[in-house]
Amino acid sequence: MEFVIDAGNSNIVFALHQNGNWLWLDRVDTKANINEVFLQAYYTDLLIEHDIPAEAVQQISISCVVSEISEVLKDSIWHYFGQHPIFLSPEIFKNLPFNIPKPYEIGADLVANAFAVHLLHPGNHIIVDFGTALTFTIYTEGKGIEGVTIAPGVKTAIQALSIQTSKLPVVSVEFPESVIGQNTSHAIQAGVMYGYVGLVKELLKKIQEEKETIYSCIATGGLSEFMNPLHDAFTEVDPYLTLEGIRLIGQYHKTKK
Repeated sequence: MEFVIDAGNSNIVFALHQNGNWLWLDRVDTKANINEVFLQAYYTDLLIEHDIPAEAVQQISISCVVSEISEVLKDSIWHYFGQHPIFLSPEIFKNLPFNIPKPYEIGADLVANAFAVHLLHPGNHIIVDFGTALTFTIYTEGKGIEGVTIAPGVKTAIQALSIQTSKLPVVSVEFPESVIGQNTSHAIQAGVMYGYVGLVKELLKKIQEEKETIYSCIATGGLSEFMNPLHDAFTEVDPYLTLEGIRLIGQYHKTKK
């Protein structure tokens, strides 16, 4: 049994993996003031609900891009499960079997995506991650990560409109029937959602133009499954790609160690 935690800027994803399958996945809001009491209760509910003894969890791997909660995640795991989690870090990245430019700057989630592709999807790939940020990681077989392109995520853009204006509301992440909005909420959805379709397609086109060979495109991230108008631009939509990468990096590090 493997326990994987992916702590991003918007959500913390908790997942259980066993025998090649993801048994369970849950998300909670990321909060800088999240504490060990909450996490201990969360782990208790999780294990009781699935009738899993704590000692059955043999590996715990964590990716965290929110420095404010890194220590509480580490401590909560140690105090509850009695084991130190494998925490993705630049020291681990430098020992992975492919090139990672600037390992002290790149996000752990992006490295996890690339490592999952490295092991599971041979070839050249552009990995598009629909999260708090919209990221494009360019992975070249035999070379590793060649670079990353970053734009604000869909939810981030919607929230920014509300924060920076006095009358625009926060709207749900969904495509309206028409690109011509008939009210304020639909107008924002039309502009942001269909605008992101164009943004993603244009960046994929520009990245492909700079490469000498064809790259397949893989989508992941919490919002990837909602971007239906873009699915024809991707070879695959894999919402579990980051979790797989975190898990596989944990396995690799444990084996090498």
